[in-house]
Amino acid sequence: MTKKGKDGLGLTLTDTSTMLAEPPCCVLYARPGFGKTTQLAQCFSDALWLVTNKGTLRPYAHWCMRNRETVEKLGLRTLQKPNPKWKPKQKSDTPAYLAEMRTWEEGGMAMKVIPEFMPDNKTRVDNRTLIREIVYRFSSARQEGTCPYNGLVFDEGTEFARRFHAEMEADSGIKGGFAVWTALEDYLRWLFQVPRGADCFMGFLCHERAPKYDDREGSPTAGQLQYVGGPSLPSGSIRGALSGICDVLLRGVVRPGLDGPKRIWQTQISREWDSKIRSFNVDAEEETNLRELLTKAGYRLS
Repeated sequence: MTKKGKDGLGLTLTDTSTMLAEPPCCVLYARPGFGKTTQLAQCFSDALWLVTNKGTLRPYAHWCMRNRETVEKLGLRTLQKPNPKWKPKQKSDTPAYLAEMRTWEEGGMAMKVIPEFMPDNKTRVDNRTLIREIVYRFSSARQEGTCPYNGLVFDEGTEFARRFHAEMEADSGIKGGFAVWTALEDYLRWLFQVPRGADCFMGFLCHERAPKYDDREGSPTAGQLQYVGGPSLPSGSIRGALSGICDVLLRGVVRPGLDGPKRIWQTQISREWDSKIRSFNVDAEEETNLRELLTKAGYRLS
């Protein structure tokens, strides 16, 4: 090395001193009802949540109602205002939170609903342009040090990708054309690069798409695996591209247990399913909540 930050070729090297503590770019997928949103909100309540409907965070609000002591211990934001009459370990009908919503300044969460149609249910909202504008504003504010949010969450990612695809098909006038698939992949690749430049967390929550086997009668490959399972996205190439870009790709699984269903996160790739996490500190399957898992992996949550 000739001087700090440069190598023998005179190249300015990337500073890796904060690499292990950087916030992750996460893709979470599971069947509906697993609890992806609630568990992610327990990690990143300071993020800007871009959602497909305003009921998305309702389960998280209910979890907060039952776990106010944990909420306050972790310093999480909540949707509702705390009830001043509530007391810890109090066995009564006094609710922990009021029905009144909290503003961001009061410790509330930031949620922006991105609709598919205008209120007339006829005019389609241009989701790509709207999200691009939000991302530009977010990134600029991060660079200027004026952004109040520590990341972006897209919930439900499967639905957003479907809308982007429908908009692109409508614009091109071609259904399922190669150019449409390429443009969609390019748009999503751009979106997934946002946390790199803005040095922030990003979450993309998806439904689950099962593995695909060749079920054609008489086919020479009948019964063989054609596509592995993973997040539900418009094409296998897009799933593969985004899975490669993100830091964390987790599959949520529910299994029976002696004390009721167990929620498990799969962290490693298998023959049938895509999963990964950039850490050797976690097991192939983790029976734990997402906050504990990401902390165990060494990621920064705030």
